[in-house]
Amino acid sequence: MEFDIGVTGEAHAISPDDLKRFWPYYAAKEGRDWFLKNVVAGELGRSTMRYSFPIGTMPQPGENKPLPKNSIFMDLVARGIQVVPMDGMKPITIEGDTRLSMRDTDLTISADGASLTNTGGSIAVANVGFT
Repeated sequence: MEFDIGVTGEAHAISPDDLKRFWPYYAAKEGRDWFLKNVVAGELGRSTMRYSFPIGTMPQPGENKPLPKNSIFMDLVARGIQVVPMDGMKPITIEGDTRLSMRDTDLTISADGASLTNTGGSIAVANVGFT
């Protein structure tokens, strides 16, 4: 006997702190850890998340078990994201949209751009991506 549990929904106006409740701790763990540590502000706009885990396929805490195929689908679009790229740096505000896409353990984060200002002047960063 097999039973499939799926959750599908759309999210509006969710903070980065709220997102950690939707992002399973065992999915793209390194990306999740970086996101939780470095994204300090912003708000999710229209986003879609779908989770599907047949009984017995979800890993237990501390268990290293591969995710079943097509178990996680997330497409998130955010605005006003502030990210601390490295320890000791001040937060950078992303201008325009930031997108996060996850298919099982494959994670892609992209952003329209930002600018950094320091004592030497300004640096523009455009079309940033992280996979």
